[in-house]
Amino acid sequence: MLSRLGTAAVIAVALLVIACGGEEERVDDTGTTLSVVTSTTIVEDLVKQVGGDRVSTTSIVPLNADVHTFHVTPSDITRAAESDLLVIVGSSLSVVEEQLAESAGGAVLELTHDMDLRPFPEVLAHDDHDDHDEHEHEDEHEHEDEQEHDDAHEHEDEGMHEDEDDHGAPALLGRLLVADGVAAHLSVIDLSTDDVDSGAFEIAAPNATVYSSPTHRYGIVIARGPDAGDDRIHIFDGGVFYVPHGDHYDLVTGPVSRHALEIAEEWPVHFVNSHGWTTIFADTNGHVILINEQDLVSSTGDYEPIVIEAGFQHGAALVIADDHVILSTNNPACTEFIPGTWECLPLGVEVRTFDNEVVYDAASHSCTNLHGEAHNAHGAVFGCWEGVLFVHAHDGHYEHEVIPYPPEVGEEGEFALGQYYGHHHSDNFFAPATLFPDGQCCALGGVWLVDVVNGEMREVFPGPSAAAAFSSDGETFYMLAADGVLRAFDSHDGELIGTMQLVDPFEMVFGRPSPAIIVVGEWLYAADPNSGHVLGVHLTHMEIEEEWHVGGAPSSLAFVGVIADAHDDHDEHEHEDEHEHEDEHEDEHEHEDEHGHHGHA
Repeated sequence: MLSRLGTAAVIAVALLVIACGGEEERVDDTGTTLSVVTSTTIVEDLVKQVGGDRVSTTSIVPLNADVHTFHVTPSDITRAAESDLLVIVGSSLSVVEEQLAESAGGAVLELTHDMDLRPFPEVLAHDDHDDHDEHEHEDEHEHEDEQEHDDAHEHEDEGMHEDEDDHGAPALLGRLLVADGVAAHLSVIDLSTDDVDSGAFEIAAPNATVYSSPTHRYGIVIARGPDAGDDRIHIFDGGVFYVPHGDHYDLVTGPVSRHALEIAEEWPVHFVNSHGWTTIFADTNGHVILINEQDLVSSTGDYEPIVIEAGFQHGAALVIADDHVILSTNNPACTEFIPGTWECLPLGVEVRTFDNEVVYDAASHSCTNLHGEAHNAHGAVFGCWEGVLFVHAHDGHYEHEVIPYPPEVGEEGEFALGQYYGHHHSDNFFAPATLFPDGQCCALGGVWLVDVVNGEMREVFPGPSAAAAFSSDGETFYMLAADGVLRAFDSHDGELIGTMQLVDPFEMVFGRPSPAIIVVGEWLYAADPNSGHVLGVHLTHMEIEEEWHVGGAPSSLAFVGVIADAHDDHDEHEHEDEHEHEDEHEDEHEHEDEHGHHGHA
């Protein structure tokens, strides 16, 4: 790469050209500054050093976030379009930079233009461990809880080489956190060494659900105990992450550790990652809990989430824009949360600021018996008795519409889509159906594709889904049914494009753990409670190529770590903000209640 001095010189020339290029009024004696947008904070730091008080800078990818897994938002595109100068690393570093460059309204400076770059694996594997160790110690004051590992770069090198040769797939540097269906503990699988630490951490309750934070730095465990006061939200630091240092990033590899933040909330259920935030809806008190991953990284153990009061309800919420959260509106008839009661299902949604100011309430009574939520680049969807509520931004304002269920599903109240899967790069949502024959609860229906662009929906598979996930690029939707077969559907049209026998056939029984799946890069991982194993499927070949014996009844899992894409620059985020993700839908292990809205038992 360019030296720091060389890079600074390039930036200085670009700023001078723009300032003198016929628009002198931008940098004149009145102190007007140039508006500069950068792709990363490292580039922003260089621009600040060169431009000083003559530039106003904004970095799109925040500190400690991974440019390869970050998703731009409409407001990011607007910033790039309105800036005087966009400064990026270039050389196809990421989809983020390509999107910003396409939307730039001013000049674009690509720092690595016409440069002969070394391949990433070669640089990462270079024998410069002593230099890296110095970086770690220099950063120790900023990452006190992360710098206790003398062997961090030894693990970095081993993990990179091990995964690098595996079918040309992006290297996964990290761990799988695995919850058990019958025991109150969390197990850890190290993907670099294949070591399995069964029952490594105690958690509040068995049959917990594990999720990744937006960039996979943390594992977030939602554990609901048998008695009031037992429920907890645990956070675990995955121990593998990048830290910025000057003009590059260092990879830190340490053990998985329990974060100091632990949240006691009753009946936490719905979990969504979006726009760098994790949103958890806790039903009993109607609390919307907002956790910002980057703020959590920079905190010293005293981090306090934002909590918004939504009223008693079995609700839903997600961050729909950089400073807006969309949340369900409670039914005034619900004066105390009682699971399984119709009165405690919401009536619609509204958009609020993080300061709890309502900015859009036209949809607050548009969705009878609301249940389930997801989002993609177009907007957010919620399940209703009448159809699918779709909320989206248009010309800076929010709009909503209800996409009605097709006539063939029966009368209102006989059919509902109450759980959704979305991906930032997929136009369509997928949703398992719940049926109410003769008005009675409940039977599991097939899987439906919801096309919000055209306002349509159709069934793509007639049988129930036990677990599901999008591919990392959003092109494929994977679904596991009770016959143990993993099915792959084209996310554009819902056509079946592949199958494989993933696990033995099983019963979907209320209260009994069932398999769970996640997708990370080019791998699908499955927790199988019936065998006690966790499986790794390479999706290019649809074959099981890894298998770990965890013991017990593994029933939920999440990846923590980084995805080092050594061969291309595809965005590997699965939830985002799925962006990613994967697991950005309702808790898959929420049990059926009396009104039949369900997850997977």
